[in-house]
Amino acid sequence: MTKARLRHCYAPGCRTGYAGVKADRKLSLFSVPKDERRRKIWERNLHRSDKALEENCAVCELHFEDRYILRDYVHIIDGKEVRIARGVPALTPDAVPTILPNAPKYLSTKLPPKRAPRKREAPTVPGPQNSKKACTSTPVDDDFESQDDVHDVSTASLKLENLRELRTPSKYWSVHQFPGYEGAVYTLSQLDTCSGTVTSERAVLFHMSVIEQASYKTFLNGKPVSEGLVRTVLQAEEALLQASKFLKCPGALSTSSITEEDLTTKLLGQTTVLDGSFYNKKCAGTTAAEGNLESKSHAK
Repeated sequence: MTKARLRHCYAPGCRTGYAGVKADRKLSLFSVPKDERRRKIWERNLHRSDKALEENCAVCELHFEDRYILRDYVHIIDGKEVRIARGVPALTPDAVPTILPNAPKYLSTKLPPKRAPRKREAPTVPGPQNSKKACTSTPVDDDFESQDDVHDVSTASLKLENLRELRTPSKYWSVHQFPGYEGAVYTLSQLDTCSGTVTSERAVLFHMSVIEQASYKTFLNGKPVSEGLVRTVLQAEEALLQASKFLKCPGALSTSSITEEDLTTKLLGQTTVLDGSFYNKKCAGTTAAEGNLESKSHAK
């Protein structure tokens, strides 16, 4: 039986997570690597002779250099870098704890300066190009944040089988497989209890190529809003989390305030009805901010 993850930091002298200890800000705890070789490296760097670093241990962010902590999603859109704040920080695949503020200074490991990053280019993925210029975020689903504040940093290479077993942003997401489709489709659906109709509000399509390279494409109300490549389980799960954060466009007008009979023939040809609201057929599916129905943005 797997031991429950500890909710306090393993590092020597650190009090993060212990009962009765108040911190100036909420600190993230990270699960230790499942790979034994990497876990031994962490254990050597943490210098605890009284206790082995076991799989259920955790180490807080105070012991990692900033270079190892991912606090934003980074995308290249139209050649420009766009950052979206994460709901929960994560570690880079090569992260190792090197800072021991509560131990003698000589025990901390000084790393060489980080090289300047190469200029990033947007990945090319077959299929329609994303026409959305920017995207925004909403608070992460409660179900995702409530997982003990201890997060696995999975660097495992993607295989078809683990592509179909990803951690989802909440329990309301589901995964589907289809005949002849080498991949997995994750959806967040809506139910009309009167008609029994189930529709997908959000969908992320993961596809595994013959060279075992996975791509994904995210849809919001049937409109493509994001796409890219993923090489690890962590990156695939981040794509799902990002999909849960897109702000859905509320539409132009509610069908309760105006009927199709009130629209001109031209407007009828330009609009569609979804979830009780009128949408412009060219609507990108997302909006830059939360709010009420925005008639101006759909009236063109």
